[in-house]
Amino acid sequence: MLSALLLSGAIGAVPTPVYADALAPGWESWSWNGQYDFASPRLADGAAAIDCVAGGWGALSLRAPAPFGPRHGQNGLRFQFAGPGDGVWFILEADGDGARSDQVLIGSFTPVDDAALTEIIVDLTAFGDHDWTRIDFMDATGNGAAFVVDALDLLSGDLGPLGYTAAEAVGPARLMLLGSGDPEVVRVTLDGAAVGIRSATPADAPARLYLDLAAELTPGRLEVCDAARCFTQPLVAHQAALGAAPTHEISPLIYGVAVPGDLPGAVAETGATVVRWGGNAVSLYDPVGRATNAGIDWFFENRDGGDAVAWMDAVRATGARPAFTLPALDWVAADTTGCGFPEDLFGPQQRVDPYGRDCGNGLDPEGNPIPPGDPGRYARPWDVEQAAAWMDTVPVPPDITFVGNEIDIAGSTHRDVHPAPTTYEEQRDRFLAFGTAVKTAWPETTLAGPSSCCWWYYWNSAAGQPDKDAHGGEDFLPWFLAEVAAADARDGLRRLDVLDVHYYPDGVFNDATDEATRARRLRSTRSLWDPTYRDEGWIGADQWATERQPDRNTVMLLPRLRALLDRTYPGTGLGVTEWNFGAERDLSGGLAVADVLGIFGREGLDLATYWTSPPAASPAAAAFGLYAAFGTHSVPVDGFDPDRLGVFAARTDDGALTVIIVNKDPAAAVRLALPGLSGRARVERFGGALRGARVVEPDVVIDGAVVVPAYSAARLHFAADDEPPPGPEPDLGDGPPPVADAALPAPEADLGSAPPPTPDAAAPAPD
Repeated sequence: MLSALLLSGAIGAVPTPVYADALAPGWESWSWNGQYDFASPRLADGAAAIDCVAGGWGALSLRAPAPFGPRHGQNGLRFQFAGPGDGVWFILEADGDGARSDQVLIGSFTPVDDAALTEIIVDLTAFGDHDWTRIDFMDATGNGAAFVVDALDLLSGDLGPLGYTAAEAVGPARLMLLGSGDPEVVRVTLDGAAVGIRSATPADAPARLYLDLAAELTPGRLEVCDAARCFTQPLVAHQAALGAAPTHEISPLIYGVAVPGDLPGAVAETGATVVRWGGNAVSLYDPVGRATNAGIDWFFENRDGGDAVAWMDAVRATGARPAFTLPALDWVAADTTGCGFPEDLFGPQQRVDPYGRDCGNGLDPEGNPIPPGDPGRYARPWDVEQAAAWMDTVPVPPDITFVGNEIDIAGSTHRDVHPAPTTYEEQRDRFLAFGTAVKTAWPETTLAGPSSCCWWYYWNSAAGQPDKDAHGGEDFLPWFLAEVAAADARDGLRRLDVLDVHYYPDGVFNDATDEATRARRLRSTRSLWDPTYRDEGWIGADQWATERQPDRNTVMLLPRLRALLDRTYPGTGLGVTEWNFGAERDLSGGLAVADVLGIFGREGLDLATYWTSPPAASPAAAAFGLYAAFGTHSVPVDGFDPDRLGVFAARTDDGALTVIIVNKDPAAAVRLALPGLSGRARVERFGGALRGARVVEPDVVIDGAVVVPAYSAARLHFAADDEPPPGPEPDLGDGPPPVADAALPAPEADLGSAPPPTPDAAAPAPD
């Protein structure tokens, strides 16, 4: 929990309780479509809170015993909230005249967090003059939302200044106060000693106040108080060393996303340089008939897949590069109505499409797999010749092409059309055959493969130990690379440009936001590079996926795979085109994204795309935004603790320097000494009190030290000598309005990392 950022105290208006450990007398729950626990201890400010799991468009709805609002003397409503600020609407209803207020996203009141309660005060006079009778907290996504509500009070009388909602150090001699209040009454102390305030500068969107102090802050206990409340937080010291010269170029293709619903909006917010058409939902895409099938992700159902060529054009129109997955199995979807396991043919099943289609999940009521039938009912054959014929019709080829998606687990994800487990030879043969067609039709495209789903399948096939034994016990990827290298040399054709894998770290690719998972999530980014980090899941505890790879209990993903390429197929690039560390709406997930993107650049990765695209206004989206125009040449940074901090630097050809600092500590602000770092900087940040909001500070002068609030990330940009100084703060609003695009509907979910299989069995299907 973010202990330093929560409100305490009260404003001067008179409260009338709505909920305090239980609903006040006369109040009733009229909630719908969800589960609402009114006596939950989770995150409770007192003995209990309302723990809500709303279904699609479901709502926590509280009905008053009598009308309330400004007509009745209540000008405000105060409550505490934890959950997705961009995923829940606040709404008022009046049963008498049927009035319904505008729906307002919770996050528009103030930044909020999934794992800690934030107090919000709503001015009811802004919602119209009605006899309000209901307060709704409604899912705004259509996919459901989990959140906690506590300590609801109606407020009577003059609200007065609503006050500041948080305060934190953002510079060696600068504070930021979130919200609006009276700066004249603010008092600052450090370890009990008063600190003078030299000047105050307000800023908007969100409302905040910057206080420049009369003296620099040193490590200690910082306390900021206004007339109503105090905020406290420790300030601790760390240091790092910035290298004098760049070491290598940073690939511009590591900042990719996948199938965003709002293509132009997502690219504008994240600065994405690549957009991938990928995932299980395109493995059976028919580029001619434009139908597709998401396989196990959604009841093996056919549906409209969209126009891939129009999608490529739409991606280019945003300034990003399209990365296209060419279907490489033996079947593609034949229509938009069929499915693999209709109940009228296969009988009752464990789960059936809840939206009315007669399509099951392919498991009988006891959970046993049902043998698939004839794919010809809903799919049509597909081969290299058809793929080549279609590719010849594409006016402008994609910049990047993948041969299939996770063919290694097709026997699970698309078992209705590919029931047999994939072998070493099948993966090689499909890549070479379709890869030849791609390089013939689209010689300039960057070709990537085999797009392996996860750690176990880097070293094994779904056909299990017998298949591995038949290849002398060789691990799959080294075997695959050697086979492709030999075939390319024999044919005089370079098919494999980029070795592509997918990576979902064990134990954190989820939405869990408990303290232990949050901390592990931010430690686990070390698995991408650190030879001293022993994986905290099954890989580190009981590694038997590979017996031949060195340091087999450490993932060490990027240097491990780079060394493998150097040994087996030098000159091949390295890509990670599905990755996700979980909880993207939580600060832990957003900070993990910021850390990972920095690691990708520092370690020299060639290509990366996130799975799928960060939700709008989320911490993950804000993290991507920090790396827009990060720099072209990596500058080394040493001497920091990677469990507490991530520090990354880059220069451009003209000498401009950008430094990004990720503070992984949920409780303490960091004063980071960076000797030699000085000058006037443009500073952007997200996290801490800001949660997922990304803001630019007023002009900042850096002199060897930077302060980064707890659980936040900051971007410092030092312009080249011939560049103008930073201008006024830009509007980082919603970006351009969305326009209709022909993108494929985003897949429901991709099957990330497979669980560890048992040693004596064939590798199982991912969960």
